[in-house]
Amino acid sequence: MDDFRDGWNILDFLVVLVSVLNLCLEYAFGTGVNFGWLKAFRALRALRPLRVVSRNDGMRAVVGSILRAIPAILDVLVVSILFLVIFAIIGVQFLKGRLYRCSDPSVFDQPECVGEFNRTEWVGGVEEVVTESRTWEQIRKFDGFFFS
Repeated sequence: MDDFRDGWNILDFLVVLVSVLNLCLEYAFGTGVNFGWLKAFRALRALRPLRVVSRNDGMRAVVGSILRAIPAILDVLVVSILFLVIFAIIGVQFLKGRLYRCSDPSVFDQPECVGEFNRTEWVGGVEEVVTESRTWEQIRKFDGFFFS
């Protein structure tokens, strides 16, 4: 029972226990059943590499440096997001409602995009002529902030 006094051993025990429980439930109920509550415990596996950090001084220094760099990284992230927001606003202003085309590649203007056209397509190694009606369709959407 001395092994259960160390927190890392308890973490390893929980990870193994959850894995065995997962195997037993998949065997009993099949692999198609979704055990959502078990996924939360499977996330404990991601904590196992932290054992190396706690026992290695070099890794502890690296992790400490990364944690101290987080405020500067967040500053860069904020500036980058502001930069993207500016370009999204510009994109909406210039391109809102303008990115349309005719389904017929030979027609470029909306008034001419009426009627039907013939196009060829290969079906099973044979070229077939298909008649389609022309439609004025949107190719990209810049009509809202999150679309741009």
